[in-house]
Amino acid sequence: MNSLKIHLGFIFPLLIVCFCFQFTYLIEQLIRHYEANLNNDYNIVLVSEQNLENVDLKHIEYFSKLTELSPDEILNRLKDNVSAKNISVLKSKLPKFYSISFNKFINDYEVKNIKKQLLKIPNVLKVETFSRTHIKVYKLLVIIKFLSYICLAFVSILSVVLFFKQIRIWRYENEERIYILNLFGANFFQRASKMLSVVFIDNLISMLILCLFFINFNNIPFIVNYFNYLEIDLPNINFLPSLLQVSLSALLASLFCVIMVMFKAKK
Repeated sequence: MNSLKIHLGFIFPLLIVCFCFQFTYLIEQLIRHYEANLNNDYNIVLVSEQNLENVDLKHIEYFSKLTELSPDEILNRLKDNVSAKNISVLKSKLPKFYSISFNKFINDYEVKNIKKQLLKIPNVLKVETFSRTHIKVYKLLVIIKFLSYICLAFVSILSVVLFFKQIRIWRYENEERIYILNLFGANFFQRASKMLSVVFIDNLISMLILCLFFINFNNIPFIVNYFNYLEIDLPNINFLPSLLQVSLSALLASLFCVIMVMFKAKK
């Protein structure tokens, strides 16, 4: 029972901090996926006196594609009230309308800078960025990222404190054993071998639990149903690289904690 308590005392903070890192990674990936979808729907509209299809727009930041917008849909609504001849004359007098798409989810500063660049193009009469809603969404995503990092920092600190506390408890419980090993001239790693092995095993268990959860993340029914309810596409995320990175970092950090505490053991 005592051994089980020791293992649970280490696995619990390990799982908490590792889950937090993985969920932060998940939030980043979801936001990146959402930004890509928003970027596909976001365009800046240009009004120009002349044809811009032959104008080089590569100097425009994050420029992806220029598409001419046809006025036919609007003119067709006037067919019942305006003669075909007048519609033809009106069409010839209308300026050219273009839509510009971008290869990046642009922020407030970039929108303003791109607008200035576009207005410098000869014969461009107006630039409509539709940025109010776009920037609100962008700022919301930035806030979500920031809050996830703040939560991660607080939970990480709490988990490290719990981990140190558990190691100190183990050290006090085994103080007599450590003292005897010191009398027989045992080196540092011999005195800490039991604690190091416990930490290694608990990290391995923690990694297996994380892998079972996150590798099957897209197949967990309540998660799939929740995203379907929100009408949000759940992207296929490869968690394995981040899982390996988080697990290795947790192992190194926990071993470092053990070494720091055990150095304070009485010789």
